[in-house]
Amino acid sequence: MHKNKRQLKTSKGGGIKILTLAVLALLLVFVLYKTAFKKSAVPNNWLVHKIESPPATPAAPAAVSSISSLTTDQPPPAPLAAKKELSPCEMTSAEISTFFKHLEQQEYIKAYELHEPIAVHLNKIVIKLLNNPPIVAGETNNLFTVLKNTAHFYRVLGPKDLSLLRDILKYENDNIEHLLSLFYSWSKLPDCKVNGLNLRLPLPKLYENAAFFLNTLGGQSYLFRRDSRLRNLIRYYSILIIDRAIKKNENKYHITLPARIKALIKGINAMDDLDNQEQYLNHLRNILNSLTPKAEEQEH
Repeated sequence: MHKNKRQLKTSKGGGIKILTLAVLALLLVFVLYKTAFKKSAVPNNWLVHKIESPPATPAAPAAVSSISSLTTDQPPPAPLAAKKELSPCEMTSAEISTFFKHLEQQEYIKAYELHEPIAVHLNKIVIKLLNNPPIVAGETNNLFTVLKNTAHFYRVLGPKDLSLLRDILKYENDNIEHLLSLFYSWSKLPDCKVNGLNLRLPLPKLYENAAFFLNTLGGQSYLFRRDSRLRNLIRYYSILIIDRAIKKNENKYHITLPARIKALIKGINAMDDLDNQEQYLNHLRNILNSLTPKAEEQEH
């Protein structure tokens, strides 16, 4: 049966409307789908994203954990702990250990072929010196004692170890101020241990050697054979040691310091090669003032 023109027109118009609605519906679905897909799609670098920004939950899934271990060479860094403040002993012992490591690398040390670490060898040298103190009291009673004191270090250590000490003083001359300060600070920390060393620097034994340098002909003879810088530094630390002994009532040789301090102040004032010149002068003046309150005023 043939449809009339009105029916055909209606049918044709209805088809166009339906087609138009279908296209609009498809476009709407496509736009909605595309929007939803963008919001839910996984980024290409999701593994990195997961590693850099882990979920807030404490336990991550096993699969993510295993993938993370494959995508990074090292585990995530642990939270930074608060930096521990080192004690005076820890700082001092660390510096002493660093100094001995430095000596181990020096060619002039290797030339001695010690067959043991330099720290161990120097430890033995110091023990020899502490256990064999020079003669302080009654040195001038006979010439033999004076000569014995004059050759004290050679007699106790022998030529090889004495040469080793001289070389250390020579090649480490630029650091001598710091080294003397370092070891003196260590002597004031009696319970402070240095790795690899079984060494103590007790005040009574240091006192014997300080008295030797300040109060004997043998000690003075040794100092006059050294350069003025080392000579005055040894005198400075000897005075510090004697002052400690005085404050502890352990000055058994009854050594007086004011005149020696005044002479050393003049000597240090005349020098131009001491890094810590003002520090030495201030410390000496403080000691002088504590021993004789009016001595400092009389000096000026």
